[in-house]
Amino acid sequence: MMVDEANGNAKNIIKMMEGITEKITPYGSYMQIRISAMFTSHLLKSLSLLSDEVREKVIYSSAEYMRTHNPDTLRWLAETPGASGIIPELLSGLILLGEVGQKAVTTNTVLMVDAEYTNTNPALTALAMALSLVCNRTEAVVWNTTQCYLKKSFEALQWEFNFAEKNNLHYGANLKFFSTDNLVGKGAYMVAEENEAKTQGNPCPVHDGIQATHNSYNSTANWLLQKIRDNSNQGRQIRFVLASHNQDSIKQAVER
Repeated sequence: MMVDEANGNAKNIIKMMEGITEKITPYGSYMQIRISAMFTSHLLKSLSLLSDEVREKVIYSSAEYMRTHNPDTLRWLAETPGASGIIPELLSGLILLGEVGQKAVTTNTVLMVDAEYTNTNPALTALAMALSLVCNRTEAVVWNTTQCYLKKSFEALQWEFNFAEKNNLHYGANLKFFSTDNLVGKGAYMVAEENEAKTQGNPCPVHDGIQATHNSYNSTANWLLQKIRDNSNQGRQIRFVLASHNQDSIKQAVER
C-alpha cells in the first residue's frame, strides 16, 4: 500500500461520515471501518508479533501521538527488535486514523473497527484501543469487533473491556458470528484461518463445530449484559451490537 492510497482511503471514510445528514439511531450513526485501509499488512503483522507488554506500550504512545503529533512519543520503538522499520509508516497512518476518529466524534458516528485475520488482529486491536483512548472519553465512539467463532475471542474481549475500565473509557463492541457447519455459512476469514492452520500444522483457531460457536457467542453476550447491569449506576457506557444470523442468540440476549 502506498501513502497516497492510505490517504485516499482515509479521505473516503471521512467523506462518507460527512455525507450522513441525519441520525440512523438515537445514539447516532454507525460505520464499519477497516484499519487495514490505512496501514500495510507488513506493519500489522510486525506489530502483531511484538510481545503483549510492548504492544500495550504502543497503544499509549500511539494515542499520545494522535493527540500531539510529536514523533518523540514513539521514538522508543526504534530500539525494539522487529519494530524499527515500521515507525515511519506507523506515524503517517496514525495521523490518518486520528483524523478519522476526530470526524467520528464531530459527526456523532460510531466506528466499528473490523477484525480480520489472527496474524494481524493483535495490531488491529492495539490501534483500535489507541483510538479509543482519544475518542471514548465522553462516549463510546470506537468499537472493536470480536470474532466469536475464534477460540480465544472471549479472552480477547475481556482484555479490551478491562483496558477500557482501567483507563476510564466508555466501551463498545461488535460481536460477530458465522456458522461453522458448512462453507455456505462461513465467512472468508474463517475458511482462510482453517486452511492456514492446516498448511502450517498449527491448531485451528476456529471453534470445533456449531455448538461450540453458539456457546462462545452466547456466553460473551451474556457476560457483557451482566457488565451493563453491574455498571448501571457508574456512568460508563457499555454498548454492543449482536452481529449474528442465529435467531436464538438474538432472542436470548433480548430476553435477558
